[in-house]
Amino acid sequence: MRARLVIAPSLASVLGLLACGDPDPAAPDATPAPIDAAAIDAEPDAEPGPCPGEVVFTGGYEDWDSQPGAFLGVFEATVAEVGDATNTATTAPNGRSTLCLPSSGVSHVRYTHASYVAAVYTFDPAAQLAPYTAHGITPARLTSQYAAIGGGLTVDADAAPVAIEVRSFPSGDPIDGVTLALEGATAGFHRDADYDFQDGATTAGGADILFANVDPGDGALALTVTPPAGVTCHAPAELSVTAGELTLATVACED
Repeated sequence: MRARLVIAPSLASVLGLLACGDPDPAAPDATPAPIDAAAIDAEPDAEPGPCPGEVVFTGGYEDWDSQPGAFLGVFEATVAEVGDATNTATTAPNGRSTLCLPSSGVSHVRYTHASYVAAVYTFDPAAQLAPYTAHGITPARLTSQYAAIGGGLTVDADAAPVAIEVRSFPSGDPIDGVTLALEGATAGFHRDADYDFQDGATTAGGADILFANVDPGDGALALTVTPPAGVTCHAPAELSVTAGELTLATVACED
């Protein structure tokens, strides 16, 4: 509560007023109105953000091979909330876009571009601690990426690739030692510091985990995150997975 300064009148001034009496009995009452402490203490309303009552979903949609030393944003991709075609945006030359999404519950956002595999991002407000980075992939690059991983891995049209970004916030740096498990997925790979994929769905050197040829099942697959000691991670409990589309999500960790 704010302190108030009260100045007491001197005895002489009080006696003077009593001696003079009320010069005009019909004059209005000069007693001040009571002070509304709540009105004084109330702070002005905060300026509304770009998404009043909702969450700002913003970040970059980048090419699969985009990296700090060779950045490549995906320009003119359509970004739209699944289930609300009117809530849409188009990516800028650097791949950035912004949507307003519900502040509670999980939402899904679809990315479409003539050159890229359609992608659906599963958005959980609790896991969005900073702008995201989502990597889109062309059909040809998906084929070559699977071949580069080796082991006879090829694209299965009845399955789906799932790419999950794992970062520490507020720094935004990759974080090692976070293990992901996706319902029904058996082939998990992590990006290393050289941006190559290695066996295993535990982060080491890079920020991305790829699950190849995931059976979409009923379209909602459980995601389990196991962080290292002393680290707390936030992620959607389930991912939306559709055959032939790229599934995207973010795991945000705090240490």
